[in-house]
Amino acid sequence: MNTEKQLFRNLFTVICLLVLLIIGVDAQTFLKTVWEKEYDTDLSDRIYSTIKADDGSIFLIGETGSSASAGTKILVLKINPSGEQLWKKVFGSNGDFRFRAVCKSQNEGFYILGTKQDGSAKKLIWIAKSDSNGALLWESTTGGGEKENIADIAECSDNGLFLCGSKEIKGDHDTDAWLIKLNKRGAVESQALFGTRYIDDEFSSIISDNKGGYILSGFTSVKMGEARVPYFIGVDYRGNKKWEKSFPDLVRTIPSSAFINKSGSVVCFANVSSASGEFEKISKIILSSSGELVNTFYLKMPLSISKNSYIQLDDDQVIMLSAQQAKTELMPDKFLIRLDNALKPVWIKNLDLETVSLESLIRLDNTSFLSAGSVNTGSKMKCEALLFQDLYDSELDKFIIKKLLTAGMTSGENRNDFRTRIGRSKYDGYIAQYTTEAAKDMALLPESFMRDLNAPSDSRPSILISEKKDNDSKDGLALKGNYYALLIAINDYKDPNINSLDKPISDAQKLFDVLVSDYLFEKANITFLKNPTREQIISSLDRLEKSITKNDNLLIFYAGHGYWNEVTQKGFWLASDASKENTANWIGNSSISDYIRSIPAKHTLLIADACFSGSIFKTRAAFGGLDKSAQRLYELTSRKAMTSGTLTEVPDKSVFIEFLVKRLADNSESYLSSEQLFFSFKPAVLNNTENIPQFGVVGNAGDEGGDFLFIRRKK
Repeated sequence: MNTEKQLFRNLFTVICLLVLLIIGVDAQTFLKTVWEKEYDTDLSDRIYSTIKADDGSIFLIGETGSSASAGTKILVLKINPSGEQLWKKVFGSNGDFRFRAVCKSQNEGFYILGTKQDGSAKKLIWIAKSDSNGALLWESTTGGGEKENIADIAECSDNGLFLCGSKEIKGDHDTDAWLIKLNKRGAVESQALFGTRYIDDEFSSIISDNKGGYILSGFTSVKMGEARVPYFIGVDYRGNKKWEKSFPDLVRTIPSSAFINKSGSVVCFANVSSASGEFEKISKIILSSSGELVNTFYLKMPLSISKNSYIQLDDDQVIMLSAQQAKTELMPDKFLIRLDNALKPVWIKNLDLETVSLESLIRLDNTSFLSAGSVNTGSKMKCEALLFQDLYDSELDKFIIKKLLTAGMTSGENRNDFRTRIGRSKYDGYIAQYTTEAAKDMALLPESFMRDLNAPSDSRPSILISEKKDNDSKDGLALKGNYYALLIAINDYKDPNINSLDKPISDAQKLFDVLVSDYLFEKANITFLKNPTREQIISSLDRLEKSITKNDNLLIFYAGHGYWNEVTQKGFWLASDASKENTANWIGNSSISDYIRSIPAKHTLLIADACFSGSIFKTRAAFGGLDKSAQRLYELTSRKAMTSGTLTEVPDKSVFIEFLVKRLADNSESYLSSEQLFFSFKPAVLNNTENIPQFGVVGNAGDEGGDFLFIRRKK
């Protein structure tokens, strides 16, 4: 008998271990469901949107089929961070109310945008303001036209409101993009229509640009009857238009969500359909603050519909919630996916929620986000909310540290010290290898999904820049990533034994101006250091080392004093706090070369306008006239440099930077390689100074024969 009991215990233990093992593998530890809650409210309840209150609680907003009165009403639930319901409110008296959008108020509480229809009367636009306890402060209505569509709401800096959507002008048989300005009590102050006559134009969202203005996104068409293309307008707080952009090349691309990132750029997610109208891929459109197209990325996914919600993470990554009509062979019907800044999948999580329909997604803190919708119980619809925690970053960090310990890092050593000891290049190789291994170990992406993702398609991130040739035919340059610049200019030195200079800052300003006005450099992506210390220069390089991606392009410019030590055969940059008698705040050319090697840009160009700047090179180009195609130059990694002189002193008044900026400003070509740029102004420099400018490869930094391309903005 005891033997049978022991056998049973052993068998039970084995079964438990197997269950735990199965759960551990299936749980995908990179994403944790913290809690899941149902809220029993009324007959038919649905949540469509969520916002976070100032006290950390969450408002769930949607619709209810109230049993107390006829028609659909607006439902608001308030829950605490643990998911417990605090209260329930129903808005709307007589008539049928439909939810459209919600936005947070600067003075606590929130605004709800919807529609109201009473019997056979025309549908009205309905706006209401509630305090944080759900008390109705005011409500108002406007509109009432036959073909009006209201889509989004945003609070203005003067406590008024913007509403956006579309409206038909009688007789034109088309819709115009529509912007309404309300005062702080919901009364109409002004309204404006945008777009082209006889073409359907529509706004679908409005967001603050964080500078006192607002960005509206939607769609238009180039010609009547043609496919829709993205449409953006920037307005001030009164609704006056500042700029207007549409992008005819982005055919059948309809914006769905927009954000402003930390650099001030507009990041818009859009759905791209095929010619037959079926969903084809997701697009990420990046615009400058003035509406210029900076970049476009694509991700082709086998989805049945284009119903997606997005939240933005700190590093321009996003988490997307997708709720499909049905499962496909490759994709579940409900899933969460994290996408990096180039729209490449980081992880995907199947949400096994057969009876749940999820509609919204909001971020609560650095790792937690909440999704809400409704659940079908069979007899009625209930509200549903789930809190998730993204553990990917912390789990990846643990995995990498474990691997680094096997690669030679000691237990008492931190990662930065280990990197310094073994060198950046070797360390970066470890990180890339272990990150790939972690993706497999953590089962971040299903194999079936990766097979489809890696299949030949046009889903690779790219932006098409036209290239004019001698025969007037057009070619395409697949440009990936963004353009960044670090401009360092030093006029004033603290040590009285080091002569101050007059021109470096003004020279750097001229370069800054031409890069922003004529080329694909955004102000937000340019770091301009004026009279920086050594610490400030190194900190900026460290930041670029962490933020630059393998698809980006980096320009580093230095103007100031340089020094060449004939005995040690070493060159240096002198920061503003450099001392003539002490090299502690000098920056060695070898350190600059190390950073150029370790910053993972596709192309890096160093321009140095300083004494003895020529000491940076491994090799120098003797002749120009490169005949490689622009595409070939772009595909091959490059680490190039151009300097104002060799191992000699250069004058304070820089002929070098004068002709460099002039050549950039006068250039009319769509793209210009750094080598073409250099040899186009080198003769002018030689004719006006005794110094000999240099161009070549930065030694041992990873150059593969490509080149840095200056891409002109489309005017």
